[in-house]
Amino acid sequence: MGSLGLTVDPAMKNTELEVVLHRELQKLEAETLAEAQKIFAEDGAERPTDYQERLDDYLAKITDINQSDLAAYVARRRVILEVLEKLIRSNDEGKYCREDEIHNLLIPMRKDSNEIGTDASNSSAP
Repeated sequence: MGSLGLTVDPAMKNTELEVVLHRELQKLEAETLAEAQKIFAEDGAERPTDYQERLDDYLAKITDINQSDLAAYVARRRVILEVLEKLIRSNDEGKYCREDEIHNLLIPMRKDSNEIGTDASNSSAP
């Protein structure tokens, strides 16, 4: 995928950078969806001469977005595993954390599956 023309201040805090990058990803996803709608709306018997090129570009963008989604998923899961590793260790007094702390990390307690949705469970696959 080509450059998005995005420049950021190198001194920007990580949290601010995440917000900027998330906003740009949403914008890219919306533009890609709009392009897909244009491409697939052309259902006439004769396709435009640049149809295949536009379709290939669309598919490349989708691949990049999916790879970005996978990278974000892996990063989130890595954080969950690091937190879990800390929770299952004993503290300086030889005590372990409460079971509900681990449970809440993986699946929020006192909620049913309709309330949490598939993204809220930190133990589910992408």
